[in-house]
Amino acid sequence: MPWLALALNTPGAWVAPNFHAFEIDGTVRDATALTDNQSIAYCTHVRATFLGDPAAGGLGSLEGAESIRLEVRTFYSKIGRTVAPECRDWDGPTVDDLVTNNNPQSLVSPAGPARSRSEYGVIYTTTILRKTSA
Repeated sequence: MPWLALALNTPGAWVAPNFHAFEIDGTVRDATALTDNQSIAYCTHVRATFLGDPAAGGLGSLEGAESIRLEVRTFYSKIGRTVAPECRDWDGPTVDDLVTNNNPQSLVSPAGPARSRSEYGVIYTTTILRKTSA
């Protein structure tokens, strides 16, 4: 997974590499170059958290960590419209607000009106990657 290194370099933070926008058929797109009317069905972020002490083996090292919790979250529009503006412009904390519903205000779509949280669906997956000895 090409995103794993990016997530491991910023442990505990949601990250989105440039290629994290997907069309309905799974075709991946560079989110930084999206136009508002492109047909983007899904937008994905990833987060890695060390389980153990990664500092024991040096910064960004798995030497001290027994495992990594890897989380992947994907949001989409329940009403069938493109999420290209959101995928291009929303960062991790903005998507946190969508997922956790901590912000009582409507979400502001960069290309249009404020959007209700009920317009979005979120798929959330977590797995553990464990280091094995050679």
